[in-house]
Amino acid sequence: MDWVAGRTTTLAKVKLLEMLASIPYREWETHHYGLMTRGYRNAALVQEAREIVRWGRQAQDNECSHLLVIAEKMKAEGVLDPWYVVSPIAWLLVWGYRLLARVLALVSLRRAFLFNAELEDHAEHLYALFVADNPSWESQVVRTPHVAKYNGEVDT
Repeated sequence: MDWVAGRTTTLAKVKLLEMLASIPYREWETHHYGLMTRGYRNAALVQEAREIVRWGRQAQDNECSHLLVIAEKMKAEGVLDPWYVVSPIAWLLVWGYRLLARVLALVSLRRAFLFNAELEDHAEHLYALFVADNPSWESQVVRTPHVAKYNGEVDT
């Protein structure tokens, strides 16, 4: 990530992270739909797969909300997308990460979950440091439709 987006955490770098964040959940969903199709006679397997699909969809929605909030923040700040979040570069990064997530899910779903947990943990720490480096954001009011919806201020 630092090689592509630089060492410094920026809104654009966070946007790239959020573009990639939902990918593992989508791959796990696809993987588990296949398991349900092949193992439909095994009620326990189907139930477990359905739970992972349900959880994965919620996680995808959450990651998409993060991406939309970051995009709105960038727009409000007048920050333009750098080269690495514009096609075809972004497309290549997304498809490369999709391939990695799919292979991990096929080889070891447990390892795929652990890898994603490590990435989510890293991102959480990165974001906390990013906010700490920008203390004015703590009191800044952001009034955009998606942020209001994300905060539960608007009915969905």
